[in-house]
Amino acid sequence: MSIYNKESPHFGSVEVYKEKNPLLYKFATSKAILTGIVAWVVVGFIGWVLIVLGYQTWTTAIIGPAVSAQRVFWALIGDLLWAPPLVALAWRIHFGRPAWTAPKGRWVPGKYYPIFSPYNVVGIAVMVASVTALAGTTYTGVPLTDLAWFLGVMWFGPVVGTIAGVFAPWTRSAVWGVYPGWPPPNWMLIEMVSMSSIPIFYWLLVEGARAKGKSLYPPMIVAMVLTNLEQRFVASVLTDVIEYPIPALYASFAGQISRAITDIVVYLIAFLAAEAVLATVVGTKREQKARAQ
Repeated sequence: MSIYNKESPHFGSVEVYKEKNPLLYKFATSKAILTGIVAWVVVGFIGWVLIVLGYQTWTTAIIGPAVSAQRVFWALIGDLLWAPPLVALAWRIHFGRPAWTAPKGRWVPGKYYPIFSPYNVVGIAVMVASVTALAGTTYTGVPLTDLAWFLGVMWFGPVVGTIAGVFAPWTRSAVWGVYPGWPPPNWMLIEMVSMSSIPIFYWLLVEGARAKGKSLYPPMIVAMVLTNLEQRFVASVLTDVIEYPIPALYASFAGQISRAITDIVVYLIAFLAAEAVLATVVGTKREQKARAQ
């Protein structure tokens, strides 16, 4: 038995929500809601641009030096403008594919899986605990926090990743202290966007290829590139442009380039680890074919 039903390459039908969760069904199917989310994204980014231009964030003239209280505040306002609609868009994509809410490798077509199932609640707890415990740690140059995030969202999906992104910044700050310029509210919004969008790339491309019986490596490479671009865009552009004036902003950009190279390695490790765990859950392709005969 394959992981996904070949008759449902798009990961199930939203009809499963109709009786069990009418509100979720409407959210996943309404064109008006989708239009509203897209419009919200556009308005949010326009608002962010107005903050940058209005306060001339590339200089220290209006809101002071790097990570000043004013800069951190306006970075938070900017994040509030564009982050929630991007999360809503990711959730819309997720709930259009009911199999994504099921335990990985155990989806049953036609079955309704609630958001806060025991499996997903445990997933949230595992991700928050691992990210908190590994904060700031590395192994042979590999940031273990990023590894925990990538592996978590590859396994549990966008919604679990988003909710973990709500709690993890607060637990990390409580345990390890507040990182300069990144108090928990700012950090939370960034993590929510990253942990909702990064798995979208993985689940659409990699799990989409798996559902069709195709090689996973080409889509994995594409997902890895998109993940890196998202990470750099969210951190370097949307946040750092407000928090850092020139020339400090250039140093931030340079740091993001270095981080991008590291994240390629981390993403690959997370992918291989997820595949190894999945093989223990559902078996290798050879074992699946043997059971199907």
